[in-house]
This record gives sequence, C-alpha cells and structure tokens, in this order.
Amino acid sequence: MLPRDLQANCSRCAALCCHAYEFRLELGDPFDKPANARCSLLNAARQCAIYATREANALHACINYECYGAGQWITREFPNGQPQDVLERFRLVRSIHEVLAMITLVLNSKPSSSSRARLSELRRELEALRGEPLERVRTALPTKRAVAMCTLRAAMMC
Repeated sequence: MLPRDLQANCSRCAALCCHAYEFRLELGDPFDKPANARCSLLNAARQCAIYATREANALHACINYECYGAGQWITREFPNGQPQDVLERFRLVRSIHEVLAMITLVLNSKPSSSSRARLSELRRELEALRGEPLERVRTALPTKRAVAMCTLRAAMMC
C-alpha cells in the first residue's frame, strides 16, 4: 500500500493532468486536445464535469492515469506558479512520484539492509529534487531516475 502523499487525490489538485497531457483520437480518446491546453470537459471550478461518467464516455486516458500524488503536491507547493512552468514541473514531479512509489513498495518488501539504506537515501534525494529550480529538476531527473531503477532492480534480486 502506498502512503497518501503518493496516491492521487483529484479533490486537492488544480486539474493539472487535464491541462498537461494531450488527447488523441487515434489513441482511443474521444477527441483531440493538445498538451498544455485546458480540457473542454473542465467546469468553472476546474473540476471534470463528467468525472463520475468517464468510463461511459470512453475517456480511457483519464481512467487509467495515475499521478501518484504529484497533482496535489504541485497544487500545494506551487499555487502561484506560471502555468507553463507548473505544467512542466507537474510532468517531472509525476515521474519522481512514480519512482518514489516503486521505492516505497520495495522498501515494504523488506530488502537487505544495504539496499534499504541506498533506497532510503534515493528517496530523500528525489523528495528534495521536487522543489529545486525547474532547470535543476529537468537536468538531474534522468540520471536520478536511472540510478533509482538500477538500485530497485538490484534490491529485488537480493
């Protein structure tokens, strides 16, 4: 089980996923929407007008999407950020949260003490990276993610 901060909570988010990602008819979405554009299904309160009926409306991308709590983290930590910066940070933090979720699951499986120590260190580094300047997040994340994936793989083999 993941902790609450790594679980999506749409009620505490500014509908960032509804802005950040594209919809494409050829991928099974019911309409086209470019990335970084407001979804036409959002109401004035920035909530999905058809949230309860997403499945009936064939919004597969929305149904299957998981932000791992990145949406509410960004909404809380960067409430007054520039829209494009916030959406880019959201996509980056979503990637960080996905890795944090994997680290949490492996730590819960009782890995060796050396793996536990390294994974705990990586978790602290990734949590700190979220709030760094955007350029730092952009440049550091690929390496941090690769190191984390290798460490996770090694921890699961022990």
